[in-house]
Amino acid sequence: MVTVARIRSFMGAGSVPAPRVMARIAFRQHGVISRAQLFALGFGRAFVRDGLRDGRLHRLHAGVYALGHRRLTQQGVWLAAVLACGEDAVLSHRSAAALWHLAYLELGRVDVLIPGRGSRFAQVSPSAAPATSPPATSPKSTASP
Repeated sequence: MVTVARIRSFMGAGSVPAPRVMARIAFRQHGVISRAQLFALGFGRAFVRDGLRDGRLHRLHAGVYALGHRRLTQQGVWLAAVLACGEDAVLSHRSAAALWHLAYLELGRVDVLIPGRGSRFAQVSPSAAPATSPPATSPKSTASP
């Protein structure tokens, strides 16, 4: 996942046009991009509004969009859920186990861990995500929450 801080430092160099960087980010993120990433690239609310209207952007979650089309890979679905939960969020539980091929993928909700005070767990309905490591994704942690 490309962080907003990394985008800002890269865009400070000014050598690559923002639309090209946006396309690169979406490509690296399996077709998904966040509103925060778009804003860090210098795009404003009007760009998002117009992109939603003309089909360049497709809303997946609050503040998370598919660029150009809605046909996402499973990795895109996972990453969209993680982006919806914030930059520090990671794929967890059954979803992380499926990413690491430790468990069979069950379609439906995506399990996301949101670090912070008490570390919250979220199941995001779906519309290479960051994930807990294989040792942290034990069979015990993949049981239904």
